[in-house]
Amino acid sequence: MDRTPPLWPAHRAVAHLPGSLPMGGVVPVKPVHAFAQTPDALRWQPQPGLQARRHDIELGGLLAFVIDELVTPAEADGVQGGNTHLYKPDGSGVDVSPVKGSALFFRHGFGRDSVRHVGCQVSGAVSKYVARINVMYSV
Repeated sequence: MDRTPPLWPAHRAVAHLPGSLPMGGVVPVKPVHAFAQTPDALRWQPQPGLQARRHDIELGGLLAFVIDELVTPAEADGVQGGNTHLYKPDGSGVDVSPVKGSALFFRHGFGRDSVRHVGCQVSGAVSKYVARINVMYSV
């Protein structure tokens, strides 16, 4: 059996940032990579009938929003629990429930505009999947 890992598509380091660990702590500076083009395995096929919608979350001036309808209702998976609790600057917060086909976006990190958050425990048999994605812009 061939155990050679597949090769990554063409990519380059676009920045070097400190990383965070799921249970707390910071990893020293690590490269953030960008693909030269979207790998075939990550390319989405058009989904007729889906109407992706953005819903802003009120966090006292901090940026957070959810985009719904990224997959069809037939693909729903039944995650129980696993909310993400987002904190407002005043210490109060908002719970966002995981829904397959939705994506939660907020500024992650340690800066003044970063959203403090905590992931709550999943209580059912269906797993919750999380992807941390750094979006970077040239100025």
